[in-house]
Amino acid sequence: MSNLFSKENVVFVLMSFEGPDKYSLVGGLGTRIMELAKVISEENYKVHTFFVGDPYLPENTTIGNITYHRKCKNISSESSGIYDREKEKIEEWNKIVPQEIIDEIVIPNAQKGILTAILAEDWQMSESVIILDELLRKKDLRDYCVIYWNVNNEYGLNGVDIKKLYEICTITTVSKFMKKRMKDIYSVDSIPIPNGIPQRIIGEPDLTAKEAIKNCFDGIIVQKVARYDSDKNWICAIETISLLKKEGLRPHFLMRGGAQPYRTEVIYKILELGLKYVTVNIKNPTLSSIISTFKKYSHFDIIEMDFFIPEEFLMLLYGTADLVFANSTYEPFGIVGLEVMAKKGLPILGCTGEDYAINNKNSIRTNSENPEELKNAICDILQNSQLREEIRNTGLETAKQFTWNRALSILLHNIEVTVNDFNLKRIGLQTTINGQIFLKPLKN
Repeated sequence: MSNLFSKENVVFVLMSFEGPDKYSLVGGLGTRIMELAKVISEENYKVHTFFVGDPYLPENTTIGNITYHRKCKNISSESSGIYDREKEKIEEWNKIVPQEIIDEIVIPNAQKGILTAILAEDWQMSESVIILDELLRKKDLRDYCVIYWNVNNEYGLNGVDIKKLYEICTITTVSKFMKKRMKDIYSVDSIPIPNGIPQRIIGEPDLTAKEAIKNCFDGIIVQKVARYDSDKNWICAIETISLLKKEGLRPHFLMRGGAQPYRTEVIYKILELGLKYVTVNIKNPTLSSIISTFKKYSHFDIIEMDFFIPEEFLMLLYGTADLVFANSTYEPFGIVGLEVMAKKGLPILGCTGEDYAINNKNSIRTNSENPEELKNAICDILQNSQLREEIRNTGLETAKQFTWNRALSILLHNIEVTVNDFNLKRIGLQTTINGQIFLKPLKN
């Protein structure tokens, strides 16, 4: 690593609509920003994370090397959730956050000869990146920053000035699949920097806890946790459960969705197929209370878990279930599949952004949305215990290659390349202190 890019002379700024607060943590975007901040800080870099936060928590909180900046609190206090009044929140963000980052972070860093590395996530941050670049150039501060804009999926990109972003910053994507999509649709090059999984979740779950869950049911356990959206291929999963029941396999489908309107279609399909279905709610879920609930409703084909599932229990389910559906029709990366592999589970995956997936090696990967095809693949795998164990073992090894630490090493390498590419521009701005290169401090 070049000595113009080190823990001493670089500070990170992360910008994301979602964030680590429970209020802000809706999906993969919030998880990404939370885990990325953690691994960067664990390498002893200072990190500032800006996000739309819980309106009832402090505006700024520092924990270790991370400072959390909760924005748009006034609007959030009058909205029902993070995505309620989304447009208003983005407008307020664009008016306030770019200038705040410059005044409170970039200028103090520049005065010390420290580089600011700014990482912005997804379409909601696109306009603020453009504003930030304009403000930095007006103040002759652009050489004191590197800016990355990351694309998690195609949603929301129609109104984004991709060409402008390509000119002013480095565009990254979460997978090779998304890199190709950006090239095909927008004719721009990008750098794939994958998502990851936390090192802490890797490993088979506690055997006693696994047995306690398995003992709740007299058939196979199948699971799916995803938002209720047509892209998540819920109907195919439900129809496959119905076909497995007709095969006499007694499937018990444990599912968790959300409050999205598409839930109505999922429930209608369940009832149409004559499957026995129940929704359960647990106010303060613990392993004991969840297992008691499973036992109580074990005669149902489908149990909808209408409660917050703690990470520890979700990982336990991933490693306990006979099969886990992560069969999206459109998936930019596919982090759930990796989480299942990390717990030595058996994931059923789609064929889009899951670059890591190999059919019958570390997962079951389908080429269509045909439930009959999926049912046949499942029946084949359930009759082959040796292949099942090989898939589980290979999946675990695959997951170990996709940790956040690995994602960070790719990110740091690419930022270092960017910094080095700017070196000739910055040569007049550089100074050496005790053998360490810094940017020349900005004069007040």
